[in-house]
Amino acid sequence: MALQFGAALRSAGYDVTVAVGPTEDESIVGDLRDAGLEVRCLDRLRRRPGPATARTLARLVREIDVVCVLAFLQRDRAPAAWAARRAGVRCIWSVQGRHRFYGPKPLKWLKRLLYRRSARHVDRFVCTSGVIEQEVRGFLRVGPDRTSVLPNCIDTEAVEPIEPQRRGQLRRELGVADDEILFVNVGRTTVEKAHDVLLEAFSLCGDGLTQRMRLVVVGGVLASSAGSRTTALQRRLQRFMHRSDLDGRVTFAGWRDDVPDFLASADAYVHASRSEGPALPLAVMEAMASGLPVIFTDCSGRPEGFVDGRDGFIVPADDAAALSRAMSRLAGMDGESRRRMGEAGRTYCRDNCDIRRIAPLFTQEVERVLDPQGVP
Repeated sequence: MALQFGAALRSAGYDVTVAVGPTEDESIVGDLRDAGLEVRCLDRLRRRPGPATARTLARLVREIDVVCVLAFLQRDRAPAAWAARRAGVRCIWSVQGRHRFYGPKPLKWLKRLLYRRSARHVDRFVCTSGVIEQEVRGFLRVGPDRTSVLPNCIDTEAVEPIEPQRRGQLRRELGVADDEILFVNVGRTTVEKAHDVLLEAFSLCGDGLTQRMRLVVVGGVLASSAGSRTTALQRRLQRFMHRSDLDGRVTFAGWRDDVPDFLASADAYVHASRSEGPALPLAVMEAMASGLPVIFTDCSGRPEGFVDGRDGFIVPADDAAALSRAMSRLAGMDGESRRRMGEAGRTYCRDNCDIRRIAPLFTQEVERVLDPQGVP
């Protein structure tokens, strides 16, 4: 979202500098620069955030004459707020998920305290759903005059259709037969993404149906402070697969840079998260823009105007039985019915989630903070 909203600000005539830590994925830096954004790689951002990080950011803010600091990731928000305060400029947080703090209890308590204190210096909290907005107001004790809701967005026109011949080739590479129903899920391995619920739901579809179904999970374990916990979770998922005889029906593909190919080769997309920021997660939007029928949970509310059963299926979070019923229903549809649902979802995504509609609204949020009297 930093890329999407930064590009929108650039198009509106603002100079935008993105501070990033050293990264092995140079494509991220390249995408930012291709959008006309200046990129500053700061070694300090790789380390645990703290006062030194805030001082480094404050020096950068003064050096390039910044008027507003924007923060998108939870670990970056507190240093960004302190840096903005030290430099005497405005600060906006884009809050895309519920707040999570890890570590021993005393450390978690300290993190929460410092985070809350840093929020005092934030001018506006732009939240991705009403659920997240309410969490921000309660947890950070923020008044309604400092929050707003703005859903995430994607460039729906950037999704290119794939040729049938290429689709067949991709399915053969995955070992998926023409008459099998391929579900794809995209998301890193964390408790929040609820892969345990997804596997349980798949196993509940029944022997007769699961023999016609395949599931590919794209994503892996992040190299972070939570890495050991998520590695252990991954092992538990593998053990469940063995106990439930899902080997050969479920594939964990790991980290991939060809996600569009996986979507293009699939028959449906399923998202089982128990905790998300937007009511419509980015991965679900991308699947909808690809024309796939989708299933996702209501963990952050329901997208405005989305019609369950027409634009896709919404199921309660943490409910494997409900998720299994939705997967069985999609798998039981004929190809034309799935295609119609996929087209309805694509239309919904284009009309409600496109960057050309949402990103200018973020620019207005920034301008409202910079000049409260100038933006209606």
